This record gives sequence, structure tokens and C-alpha cells, in this order.
Amino acid sequence: MIYSQSQDSFSAISIKIQNNVFDMIKDFAFELNITKDQFIINAIESHIKKHKENRKLLKDINIAYKEIDSSENEKFLSCMRKKHKGLLEKW
Repeated sequence: MIYSQSQDSFSAISIKIQNNVFDMIKDFAFELNITKDQFIINAIESHIKKHKENRKLLKDINIAYKEIDSSENEKFLSCMRKKHKGLLEKW
């Protein structure tokens, strides 16, 4: 059972994971001297934070592209779009 705390209240979820993933969670949590639940909560919070940062970065990149005069820089923009798309797909 995983518990999340929100202003003195908790919600519980139950998940099924492969044994090897469970073992990794158990080992990392032990190394960090935290519970498995806290390790999973930290991982989820970190993933959400990173996703939000990536969305903001993409939004900022799109704004920057709109500010460039595309008639003069279309070839440059095409190359940069491909490069940025490739980078985002890796994430």
C-alpha cells in the first residue's frame, strides 16, 4: 500500500509491479534509509516535477520559434525542429 499525505489526510493506492522492480525499490530505499512507500512517493513527485519542467521548456521553445522571422530562417528552423524533436523523444 502506498500512502500520500495531503494536509493531514492520506490516500492509499495498491499497485502490482514485477519482482525485480520491487527488489530495486527495496534496495534503494534501504540505501537511502527511507521506507519503500517514501521512495515511491519521492520518485513520483520527481517524475511529475520533471514532466512539468519539460512542458514549460517546450512551451518556451515554441514561443521562441514564433518570434523568429520564418521566411528568412526556414531552413535553420527546420533543422532545429528536427534536433529538438529528437531530444524530446529521448526524454
